[in-house]
Amino acid sequence: VSVSEPPEEEPLPDVEIAAEEDDPPASSEEEPAKPQELTGGEENPFGLALFAAAAVAAAALLSCVLTLAIWGARRRRGR
Repeated sequence: VSVSEPPEEEPLPDVEIAAEEDDPPASSEEEPAKPQELTGGEENPFGLALFAAAAVAAAALLSCVLTLAIWGARRRRGR
């Protein structure tokens, strides 16, 4: 039984990579970071959910008031 020897690996050539210095953007040096302002296309992600919750709560409150008003009116009539 013959055992084959693994092929010898060639050493990798030494490659020098010139490191370039990353220049920071000029705007970051001159101006402090400004907070992002909402434009017409951007919305608060919770705005629609908050509006829907307020609308449901208002409808529920109105329903309760109308139910009690109708119930009170019928009770006064003696029905």
